[in-house]
Amino acid sequence: FGREPDGSPATHDDATRRAAALSARIFDAPEARATSLQELATNPLMLQILCLLFWDQGHLPEKRAELYEACVRTLLQLWRDAKRQRAAQRDLPMIGHQDALAVLQPLAWHLHQHNARELPEAKVIEAIAQPLQMRSELDLTPTAFLQQVRDQTGVLVSLGRGDYGFLHLSFQEYLAACHVQNSVADEPEIFDALAANFGDDWWREVILLSLGLTNPSLFGRLMAHLVRSKALSRDVLLASDCLRDAAEPSANALLQLLRSGIDDAGERYQVLRLLKSSRLGAWRDATVVGKETGRDVLRAIGRKEKSAEVRSLLSELLGEEITVSPSLGTKMRRAFARFLGVRPPGPDFAGSTVIGERVHEKDGSVLVYVPGGSYTLGGEAYSDEKPIHMVTLSPYWIGKYPVTNAQYGTFLEATKRGKPSRWNDKQFNGPDQPVVGVSWHDAQAYCAWAGLILPSEAQWEASARGTDQRTYPWGDGEPTKKLANYGKNVGRTTPVGSYPDGAGPFGMLDQAGNVWEWCVDVWSDDAYKGREGQEDPVNTVGDKTVRALRGGSWILVPR
Repeated sequence: FGREPDGSPATHDDATRRAAALSARIFDAPEARATSLQELATNPLMLQILCLLFWDQGHLPEKRAELYEACVRTLLQLWRDAKRQRAAQRDLPMIGHQDALAVLQPLAWHLHQHNARELPEAKVIEAIAQPLQMRSELDLTPTAFLQQVRDQTGVLVSLGRGDYGFLHLSFQEYLAACHVQNSVADEPEIFDALAANFGDDWWREVILLSLGLTNPSLFGRLMAHLVRSKALSRDVLLASDCLRDAAEPSANALLQLLRSGIDDAGERYQVLRLLKSSRLGAWRDATVVGKETGRDVLRAIGRKEKSAEVRSLLSELLGEEITVSPSLGTKMRRAFARFLGVRPPGPDFAGSTVIGERVHEKDGSVLVYVPGGSYTLGGEAYSDEKPIHMVTLSPYWIGKYPVTNAQYGTFLEATKRGKPSRWNDKQFNGPDQPVVGVSWHDAQAYCAWAGLILPSEAQWEASARGTDQRTYPWGDGEPTKKLANYGKNVGRTTPVGSYPDGAGPFGMLDQAGNVWEWCVDVWSDDAYKGREGQEDPVNTVGDKTVRALRGGSWILVPR
């Protein structure tokens, strides 16, 4: 890493400093995306390339699309130029950077479409023949091109047994994404392939890298295809990652989708959830079409929205109640109920307003109202759930979502309290993900700052089970990937509110899976014994260093 290999102490110190900085970037960065760097560095040739990039630029690109582009450019251009003299001595033509990309990108796409890392030489030659014809100035046969790329660049390597593949899977994914970008003008149906494979781990990086490229930006067009294919609900974490990794995320693109009409309520919810992201800025008063603003678009949707979960999210986004225009049949039923002198039952009428929610001004928490009354708690399946009993609770408000990293970050900034463990781990520290690594005392401190209190275990359970003694917040049906984040089915925490179908009886979300939630009670196996008929019970007996947790997490399976 010394710029002048003179052996001086200054050069040695400079080389040591640069090597330590590169090592920290690759091996010590507390982020999920660092794993891709670590995998690259296990390959000696790739480690050399990373060193060259770091020496040349003083840093490694933060965005993966830029990192892979730089690595490919290094292989196709810098090392090729270093070999120019040997090639000239052998009277071999040099393949230009852009020429090589024009042929290798379709090959990468071909490999990825076939779920393959390698192909026999004959299949590779067949795959590159047509794109090579388009570069007639090269005047190379497919066989000669293959040999030259292999010998001059190292991007495509011989794997033995006559098979060829890219030096690293990341290169294949990046070049396949470049093929998507370069093909959309002539082959718009290529988006259909991405939408069809949304949620497939094999395609995850190709989709994200496609969104990370610019000129053109693919965000709006790809989102439209994903919504039409009902793909966003298929993998809510990937949907959030699309917004995170997009080079040019656009609130206007999402608003245009909503304005044009999204038939599926689940997809409407997911688009609104993405719109809620702070990355998209002040969209409410921004112009969408003519004088129509983002706020106007959402209000228009709200007037005819039938999904309670979508109405609730619309209410949050607008900061106002959403009134649904009742149908003629609903109006007639209401009139008949008034004629009989009875009050129409709320759940039967889609024209009711969203009630029972408010935003807490201090920290922005959405609070859900739980009416007072009698609630049956407990169960017979496990000893710590026994016995089934009834308690009386006063009316209360409880958080609709777990506290997010964005909210907790505001608390940390205001109080200068120490950061929780995993705070810098990018697997868990997205702004909309629930904060993790928080102790009970941390939770108490947050509530004191926000002007809130932790719920009692009785309040938490009542809000999750309602008055019908359901097994899960959504009812008695077994958990599915559409209802909750559990059993490592995603592999990390998901942004809060990602599973509207898993809503509880009062509209709370994420009460099963994702993260454990603290209650104020002291934990005890016998907490439910002798509690029949109590009012607003809170257990204070036992080891006060052990507190009650409810809800499960993204790791655990249902018991």
